[in-house]
Amino acid sequence: FLSLNDKIVSIYELLDIIQFKPKSNQEKITFHYPCHIDKKEKAAIEKILKNFNFVECENADTCCGAAGNFIFTNNKISKEISAKKAQDIINSEAQAVVTTCPSCILGLKQGLISEKSDIEVMQLSELLCK
Repeated sequence: FLSLNDKIVSIYELLDIIQFKPKSNQEKITFHYPCHIDKKEKAAIEKILKNFNFVECENADTCCGAAGNFIFTNNKISKEISAKKAQDIINSEAQAVVTTCPSCILGLKQGLISEKSDIEVMQLSELLCK
């Protein structure tokens, strides 16, 4: 998060403010919305995603199974949640799933590995650097 005119904004909101236009990537991507994302950040991220070959994933805003340390303290339930999430991602036919949360990256990878999928999981900043 950055301070801009005495306001705290996420990097994605800042990119929206400066009207950043990333280079388009032909890879089909979907997005996982972390539990803690707020409306302003979600709107900014959605503007960025319009520059890519984006496909909506069913249940994109439901838990990935990680939820902070839940992945470690309730591993069996976490794996079940992650597997369901992975199926939604697989059904989207995306080649990559993008998120903004490091914990969600773990949950998404856990689910996709359990479903034997090679769909790439990446941080949104990684996608913007491609």
